[in-house]
Amino acid sequence: GCQNGGVCFETLNGLTVNFCSCNAGWIGPVCGMDGETNKARMHPHTENPQAARCDLGFKVFPYSEAKLWGTAFEGWEDCAGFKQSPINIVTRGTKNLWYQKPLGTFFSGSSAKVDYVENNGHAFEVPGDFGSVTIGDCRYDVSQFHFHAPSEHTVDGKRADMEMHIVTKCGRTGKSAVVAIFLEAVDGKHNDCLQNIFSAPAPLAGCEKPIGSINLSCFSTQLKGSYWRYDGSLTTPPCSQGVLWNVMKVRGTISKDQLAEFRSRYRANNRPVQPTYSREVLFYHVR
Repeated sequence: GCQNGGVCFETLNGLTVNFCSCNAGWIGPVCGMDGETNKARMHPHTENPQAARCDLGFKVFPYSEAKLWGTAFEGWEDCAGFKQSPINIVTRGTKNLWYQKPLGTFFSGSSAKVDYVENNGHAFEVPGDFGSVTIGDCRYDVSQFHFHAPSEHTVDGKRADMEMHIVTKCGRTGKSAVVAIFLEAVDGKHNDCLQNIFSAPAPLAGCEKPIGSINLSCFSTQLKGSYWRYDGSLTTPPCSQGVLWNVMKVRGTISKDQLAEFRSRYRANNRPVQPTYSREVLFYHVR
């Protein structure tokens, strides 16, 4: 792994060889040292080449130095902003909105014949047009979903084992919204919807593997429940603000084996919680 803004590069010639280069704009210490990603991916490339496709590089964000994101990197200044994510949701401090309708999600499978999970160096990400969510008078279309472990948001100071982010964008305004679902690891409780994503072998950084077809409607139990909403940012650099967060209260589950497979590639890829400052956190009580 790389630290301090290092970008990892990978050459595949029978073996996986990794080296680090400093991120453009980094003004701190050297980058070529062990960071927050797990060295488990630095073993010989054994995946079936017909099942896993790789590019030449991938980017690792320095989670071990997350407090420096807004000050030590050119282009990442927004990471020091006043509307950053994630946050600690203090349930006694939220504004309650009673008798609300469920979040207007219309999630589905993608239009692709086969979906792929890719290891981009800082998360497992599944790109695709998996439906939309309507907020106000705007339809936000899904572009991808990805995972962080442990969770990035906390509720009354407590983390979940994993957090799934469904990333959407309104084509008319260009605004982004994220739907977050907490996942708890339960021994033997496999999440069938995510099984192909977290099945061994997990893709190496810079690689992707086919996972069949994924349909996000399998999270209907979580999506029909109550949720918190606030104005925040992307949780990864450049930490762009103006992101509308919708954090679902009802949690899903994964198995401990599925969580372990994710952690075979990442020790942790969660940004620490950021100050809420004067932001209002709304709690939508769904009737």
